[in-house]
Amino acid sequence: MTAPVDLPPTLVSGLVRAAAAIDPDGELPAAARGRLHVLLDAAAGSHPDAGRHVRARLAIASAYGSFPQLSTAPELRDEAEHLAVAAAAALRGELGTTTLEAMRDAAVARATGLLGAVDPRAVHALLACAAAVSTVLDDPPLDDLAVSEKEADPADWEACFYASLAWTGGATWEGVHEPLVRGRFWEWYLLVAVPFAWDADAPLVPYPTELPFA
Repeated sequence: MTAPVDLPPTLVSGLVRAAAAIDPDGELPAAARGRLHVLLDAAAGSHPDAGRHVRARLAIASAYGSFPQLSTAPELRDEAEHLAVAAAAALRGELGTTTLEAMRDAAVARATGLLGAVDPRAVHALLACAAAVSTVLDDPPLDDLAVSEKEADPADWEACFYASLAWTGGATWEGVHEPLVRGRFWEWYLLVAVPFAWDADAPLVPYPTELPFA
């Protein structure tokens, strides 16, 4: 996934600061992501929906970034792809919110029921897609995006965080210590997913095939 696009200088500086905020566990803390969202919103332009559009594209791109982890559960990959495609369609105004909500709720229920039964990486990848749908539907307030996942309801976790769990298999507070893999995911998020989301001309469907360090 590549997105050769010029970013505003303020956003470039924000990405550099965010990269420096990646901690020894390889985590990009929610507070740092929240500051980046504020910059994205401010730089997105005067159109009232520009910030929301970038956030939705970033959530969908993050969900795409989890797709390689669905290789162990092909039955979940189909559902994840359908969710991502539906999220993109809804963002274009081609799919109603009622249908999208039903798809998301079914995916969350399926994923929740599979926790502990299949590879957690695949389950988290499906949840990343469900979270992307939630961003398209609800566009959470910027303040909410800066709340640590340890304090937030899992229903409110960002697609990017679920995608990071898809690559590592779990959260740091669950005893999953994969600092190199986790850090590489967040580097991809900052260097590839954010520019991709910023580029309004980059098509969301079909999804890009160059996914993070796959």
